[in-house]
Amino acid sequence: MIHRKSITVSILGLVFLAYTVAAANAEEPTPVEMVDGLNAVFGKHPHIRAGHAKGYCVSGNFTPAPGAASLSKAPQFTKPVPLLGRFSLGGGNPQAPDNAKGNVRGLAVKLDLGEGATSDLVMVSAPVFVAKTPALFLELLQAIASGDPEKPKAFFAAHPESTRQGAWLNERPVPASYAGVN
Repeated sequence: MIHRKSITVSILGLVFLAYTVAAANAEEPTPVEMVDGLNAVFGKHPHIRAGHAKGYCVSGNFTPAPGAASLSKAPQFTKPVPLLGRFSLGGGNPQAPDNAKGNVRGLAVKLDLGEGATSDLVMVSAPVFVAKTPALFLELLQAIASGDPEKPKAFFAAHPESTRQGAWLNERPVPASYAGVN
């Protein structure tokens, strides 16, 4: 037997959930806002992407290891497939030094599975990101771009979890190559 209180609590729960989801989506920055935030920190560089601005593209084929098909049903583990990849440094500075201690290294790979299907892998060398949400990342970018040194300090004080990526990167040596990035 369903009780009136149970129905009321359930409806209130659904309303709260819908409100929370709507509020979270309303706070999501647009792609234009994110690009503008990156450009405000690193400058706008014509014909250069705003994030991971420094990078090198590669193309070739991905050949799965023998026996890979027994571990996964993914098509790329059943036969060789063409790939397009990009090695990059984090941030929006196309002149960033390769040996920057506190900078993530990125690797993006697009595997061509045929008939228009692809599989994308996007990775960075740190196990954590500097912000929990896109909105917080934009807030950090805006704090840095303000030029007021107190604003980033206030951001990190309010979001101590955002210090973890920098700490992780600074505790490790700069990798000599992508082969050593784990």
